[in-house]
Amino acid sequence: MEGSYTMNGAEQELRGAAQQSGAGNVDKIREILFGAQMRDYESRFRQLEELMERTANDIKESTRRRVEDLERFFQSEIRALEGRLKIEREERVSGHQQSMEELRKLGETMHARLNELGEQVTPSPTAICGGKSSISPSA
Repeated sequence: MEGSYTMNGAEQELRGAAQQSGAGNVDKIREILFGAQMRDYESRFRQLEELMERTANDIKESTRRRVEDLERFFQSEIRALEGRLKIEREERVSGHQQSMEELRKLGETMHARLNELGEQVTPSPTAICGGKSSISPSA
């Protein structure tokens, strides 16, 4: 049946070329309809990306400065505490030395006082005999 339509090679090539150019035409139509919006969106995204990058850098720099400030503060506080600790230690050592000296003096005073009391309490041999010694040196 000759009435049916069959495509020959040339028609097939023309049809393929039309489809390819049609795809290109769709891209052109898309570019015409949406190209300005797409470029606008790309520009906005680029600006947002730059803004986010600047903001991130600012935050990073601010955080770095704050950490450095904290480090300086803590170092100064540590130095102040070390100074106070040194003074307190010196005061305690001095107080301990004074206490030891006072104890030594008190011990000496008590020893001397006990010796005095011991001499007062212990009667001499002449006091026991009524003033006369029963032991004669010549006998």
